This record gives sequence, C-alpha cells and structure tokens, in this order.
Amino acid sequence: MIELTATPERLEFMARFGLGLFVGPWRFERKQVTRIFAGPGWFSDCLRIQADHPDMKVFTYSPAPLMLTLEELGYPVDWISRQ
Repeated sequence: MIELTATPERLEFMARFGLGLFVGPWRFERKQVTRIFAGPGWFSDCLRIQADHPDMKVFTYSPAPLMLTLEELGYPVDWISRQ
C-alpha cells in the first residue's frame, strides 16, 4: 500500500509497510508534473502521473475522486486520455 499526500506544491508517495519503508518517500514537485490521467491497471484503473523523471502509477478502484482533488490543487489533469 502506498500513501499519497497531495499539496499545491508537491505530490509525495510513501510506502506504508514492507521494503518500501526503506526506499521512499518519492516526491514530485508541482513544476515537474506534466500530466495526470486514468489508465488501465491490472484489476482496476490506475492513476498515471507523468513527470520529468520516471512516471508513477497509483492503482485504485476509483481514480476520479483523486483526479478531481488533484485538479482542484492545480495539477494538469487529463480527463480524456487513457493510455
């Protein structure tokens, strides 16, 4: 499980358990984020975050509420693309 913390300045991802506790957190500054959109996942949709460095996928059963929140915070959300 990954915890996403979103502010107008940055997105931060942190593992809640396991080996990820020793690797993270991963941060995306607002100016690095180029596009956020919903894409196909394994069993459900995922939220895809494209940035200057490697992209991030967040698997979720419902990406729309996350996308709406990120759009309200000023992030470039693409509601149409599903790559």
